[in-house]
Amino acid sequence: MAAVSIERHLEEVLQQTTEQVEAGAWTLDEAARLLQRRRTWECALARTKGGNSMRDRLRDTFVSYIRFEVAVWALLRRRLSKREPAPSAERSSSMVPTTRVQRAQRLKLLGKMRQRIIRLYERAVSTRLLRAEDTLWFAFIRFVARTGEQRTARPVLVRALRQIGPSCPRVFVVVASLEVDLFGSTHTARAIFLRGLRHHDQDTELWAHYIIFEVTMALKRLHRMAILQASERGATDSEIWKVARLARRYAQTTLTKAAARKQLDERLMKLLENVAETWREDVGVFMYAIGMNALSFEAYKLA
Repeated sequence: MAAVSIERHLEEVLQQTTEQVEAGAWTLDEAARLLQRRRTWECALARTKGGNSMRDRLRDTFVSYIRFEVAVWALLRRRLSKREPAPSAERSSSMVPTTRVQRAQRLKLLGKMRQRIIRLYERAVSTRLLRAEDTLWFAFIRFVARTGEQRTARPVLVRALRQIGPSCPRVFVVVASLEVDLFGSTHTARAIFLRGLRHHDQDTELWAHYIIFEVTMALKRLHRMAILQASERGATDSEIWKVARLARRYAQTTLTKAAARKQLDERLMKLLENVAETWREDVGVFMYAIGMNALSFEAYKLA
């Protein structure tokens, strides 16, 4: 059974390797070595599908296999780029269609290689022993965020929330941030934060990042109003900061331990300093806006 699985996975990549050889990316000898390395990884995966004692070994094998494929992908990109003719004003019009065909072929080969890496990640996080392995999921999320399109990135984010969200509060912070960075969806990001807080209402890191999210939203609104000169800033500050202030107040009442409430303020101090540096504002302005007192800040600085 394991041998059949190994051959099936190798057959899937054989066609890709053949196309890459035809495109001039590899020699036949290099292609044979690549397939041999992949056979070695597949055999290692087949041998480590045992009980819980093999979990770490299985994870490390998948991580090493994926790193190998990412390195191959990067090398393939460099070699295909070298084969494209350099741009020149003297290039004849007859060369333009050929150049376009080569570029389309390059993008197609790189796209197939990227899909192979995504399938490897999906194999890893679909394995029974690794479904809740947060390190693999975060690596998967980083990969699709860095290289993916919206149609491929969002399903991965949704699946990550479903599989590791109940046990890993940090995934809500990561996915909410990517919702803003990749898709510009602040409403979805806020919904993700609130969903995470329903699962992990005692997690101070999640509370701190949610409050900072609301602080950032308030700052963006103020900046937009200043540009558009929509209304007087002083007359709307209370309304604009209302959500961030209520978020911190609700966090303080939800956290049941005094140590957790103190830890939340310490986390907020660090994050607010970063926000203040980014927006070139005094951190005291943000503290006042969300209802933190100056004594807390002085105690934090002395510590």
